[in-house]
Amino acid sequence: MRRRAGNAEAAMTFLEHLDELRTRLIRILIALTVGVVIAFPFRKHLYNLLMLPQSMRVQVLLADALEWAGDRGMRNTLTAFSEIWLRATATDDTPFIPNFRDPMGPFTALFKLVLMAGFLLAAPVILYQVWCFVVPALKSTERRIAIRLSGFLSGFFILGVLFSFFVASPIFLEVSANLWRSSEVFLQPENLWTYNDYISFLMHLMLAFGVAFELPLVMAFLARLDIVRASTYREKRRVAFFVLIVASALLTPGDIVPMLLMAVPLLGLYEFGIVLAVLASRHLPPLPPPLPPNDDELEALPND
Repeated sequence: MRRRAGNAEAAMTFLEHLDELRTRLIRILIALTVGVVIAFPFRKHLYNLLMLPQSMRVQVLLADALEWAGDRGMRNTLTAFSEIWLRATATDDTPFIPNFRDPMGPFTALFKLVLMAGFLLAAPVILYQVWCFVVPALKSTERRIAIRLSGFLSGFFILGVLFSFFVASPIFLEVSANLWRSSEVFLQPENLWTYNDYISFLMHLMLAFGVAFELPLVMAFLARLDIVRASTYREKRRVAFFVLIVASALLTPGDIVPMLLMAVPLLGLYEFGIVLAVLASRHLPPLPPPLPPNDDELEALPND
């Protein structure tokens, strides 16, 4: 009887978790639907906004950055010459002309466009619902720490999305579009990318960068709970860099350019995560010194 009662209680707890998950998923779908409905009337403006990465030039962005630095007293002959050279080498050619391959293409593109915009609008609600589902499983100490970090989750996610849209996407599109445009190529190929592929690429890249930019918060959270110390992050830096490069290859579209565009910021975010881990673990006692080897371990050592 006790075993049956225990199983019933466990089954009831499991069903409660399923019911909670169902409630959170329904609220996420409602928030996503509301976001799509809000975004739909602005579909033409969203189209123009989404075409910004393919019209932005890397040379112009770098030249603007040099001009901004020069206006603040950091101008010299090298930066002035570099700014002129970058603006002179920038072209006005668009990487591609969006097109559709079939009659259903415009409808599919419209659906992806408003879905992506609705997801970005509903992202705070989605993160909050995921947060509410995970928090009850944490201990009281973990819950207090997680609540303090929760306000930064959306901020770092948005930073990743903005970095992807205004930095990573323009660089990748320009490199990809001009990869085979050379005087050494006899027949110059045209970039016949569809608008659907373009939207899917941006969605994939923005989501990947948004998730990747949460790395410093995860590192600080683990350090605060004394699961991984900041010293461990420093000692395992080479292994972490290798893992981050592999993760960048898995998260981004299959090309080395977007992989590098994600790997380089991730390496910087890892170093920033070490700083946050140091700040988060200041209250922790220092690690005890290693224990001296016992007699059995000394006997097992080879004799010279």
